[in-house]
Amino acid sequence: MRQRSIRLLSTIPDAASVSSSSTLIDRYAGRDDHATCLRYLVPEEICPNPTPGIMLVDTSLNENVLPRLTPSGGSIWHMIWVREEANATASIGTSEGTSRWPIGPGDSLLVPAAAGWRSTGGQLGILIAAPTSHTSPAPSPTHGVDDFHGYNRRTTYPTLGGITTHRWKITQPLDLSRHHDRPVIVFSLAGDPAIATPTESLTLRRGEAVIAETDRPVAIYPAGLAYVYTITW
Repeated sequence: MRQRSIRLLSTIPDAASVSSSSTLIDRYAGRDDHATCLRYLVPEEICPNPTPGIMLVDTSLNENVLPRLTPSGGSIWHMIWVREEANATASIGTSEGTSRWPIGPGDSLLVPAAAGWRSTGGQLGILIAAPTSHTSPAPSPTHGVDDFHGYNRRTTYPTLGGITTHRWKITQPLDLSRHHDRPVIVFSLAGDPAIATPTESLTLRRGEAVIAETDRPVAIYPAGLAYVYTITW
C-alpha cells in the first residue's frame, strides 16, 4: 500500500520556551499552549537523512533566544511578522565583530555557525537549523529575488548548506511537482490554501506545514490569495 504523498508535520512546543501568558505563536497559529518556540517534526521514513530543524519562534519575550535554538550549525531566519517594525533589527556577532541591520517581514537572514545573534522589535519567524558548519560572514538580511510563474510570484532566498527556501504569493493553482524533484516542506503563511494530489487533499491553516512528495502531481490551490514558504534540501 502506497504511503500518503502529503503528510502534515506534527508539532511540539519547546519545553524550555513555554510562557505563562499568550504568545505571538498563539495568536498567529490559533494555539493556546503559550509556546515561544514550536518545533516541526519531519517523518524519518520520508527523509531518513539528516534534516534541518524547523521551528516557529516568537522573540518578543526573549531577544536572545535564537542562539540557544541553533547551538552548533548555521541557520536561516525568515521573518513573518514583527510587533514594532520601526525598531526591528538583527545583530550577528562573530570573531570579526558585530553587525546590526534593520529587518522586516519577508526578509531572510543567514546566520553562521557559532555566531552570537539577537533580534529586536518582537519578531515572529521561521528558524531553520542547518546540519552544516557554515561559518562564512553573515550577509545582511535580504528580501530575495522575485520571478513569476503565471500569476504566481516566487521569491528566492540565498541557500545555506544545501537548503533552498522560497516564498510564494499564490493567486492561481501552483503545481509543486514542476518546481521540485524531491520532497518539499510547505509552510502556510497566510490564506489557508489547499494542497492536493489526484487522490488526497488537505487544507493548510496558518502556521501549519506539510511535507509533500513530488514524484506524482501535487498542487497548491489558493482560496483567492495565499502565501506559503517552501523548504528543500
